[in-house]
Amino acid sequence: MKNAAIVLVCAFAAAAGVFSISWGQVEGDFARLEVRAGGAVLAVLEKEEGVFPGGTELKEAFYVVPEDCISCQLCISTCPVEAISVDECGKAVIDPALCINCGICAGSCPVSAIHPLNLEDCSLVGITPENDEIILQQGFEED
Repeated sequence: MKNAAIVLVCAFAAAAGVFSISWGQVEGDFARLEVRAGGAVLAVLEKEEGVFPGGTELKEAFYVVPEDCISCQLCISTCPVEAISVDECGKAVIDPALCINCGICAGSCPVSAIHPLNLEDCSLVGITPENDEIILQQGFEED
């Protein structure tokens, strides 16, 4: 019966989309850019030919707010596609490339640390060579 449930979840989640976001030219000496939501890193962007890209695509997925996660790992055991792992601090991390956007993990989280991607909650963060973080933009609208 579990296999039938997984097929149903996968079929439901197949409708998960992709968000395209963009920003203006990035000024400053940054080692990399990160798109984040609630402290979770959703995308890491490197320079291409000396220039950062002016946008990226984000797969519609769920993410874990690291400071809210209590490391209970209930989400890991409920994810039907094994998209959740644990970072070096013991916090749950969802791989957006594997997430099928079903939301089962969010329903299993006892502290509501797991949220669906909302572009208004995203920010673009510049990381300097010294690992200082500078918020370059807060909130996005879909292109």
